[in-house]
Formats: sequence, C-alpha cells, structure tokens
Amino acid sequence: MNITLRKAAVVQTAINEAVKALEFETSVSVNEFQDPEAEIVRAAAELKTNIARRDGLIGALYEIRSAVNHANYGSGVNDKLAAVARLEKDIQFYNGLVWKPLCWQASWPRSRTGPAIHGPASTVWKIL
Repeated sequence: MNITLRKAAVVQTAINEAVKALEFETSVSVNEFQDPEAEIVRAAAELKTNIARRDGLIGALYEIRSAVNHANYGSGVNDKLAAVARLEKDIQFYNGLVWKPLCWQASWPRSRTGPAIHGPASTVWKIL
C-alpha cells in the first residue's frame, strides 16, 4: 500500500493514541456475589488481548517509521529536516539572547551620558 508522508504521520499519531488508550489492569476486585475464578480468567484474557493489540500496533508503527525513513532518505528530506532543526536551535538561542536583561552604559559625549540603561535588548534598541 502506498500512502503519502502526511498520511503516514496521521496514521502514526492515530496508532500512538490507540496505544495510549489501552488499559493494562493487573488486579481484580470481586465482591461476594461474583465468582472469583471467572473474574480472574476474564481479567487475564482482557490483559492478554490488550498486550497482543499493543504488540501489533507498535509493530505497525515502527514498520511505518522505517518506510518513512527510507522514503525521506531517498528524496533528501532528511537533509532538509536537519537544516530545519539547526534553524530552530538558532532561533531558540537568539530569542533567549534577545530577551536576556541587558545592562549597557552609554558612551556618548558627557552631556548625554546618564545612568546605565537596564532592560531587555529590544527595549534598549527602541530607546536608541
């Protein structure tokens, strides 16, 4: 079956949500009106079924990831993703630098010097 990379991402998200929705209950509570052995057998069967579902979903997820990785490599997407990751890191760094408090002492002629300017760099540049 051939699907687009976008659809593959949607399928992967759906698989992850389905795995999160599975419950793996390992304890059983019974009251005096229930048959303990029957409840234990029922809970064990439910646990076994959910483990099998999880294994199938995780297997499909990683098969899709592998196929997407091969497609990305063949089309050069991996290189573009690496470039995007680099740009995101640079943006994160420079955003942190811009909003960092800045203390700058004016070095203008004596008549215009005053106290140091404090505040975010964007505010200081607006003042200048």
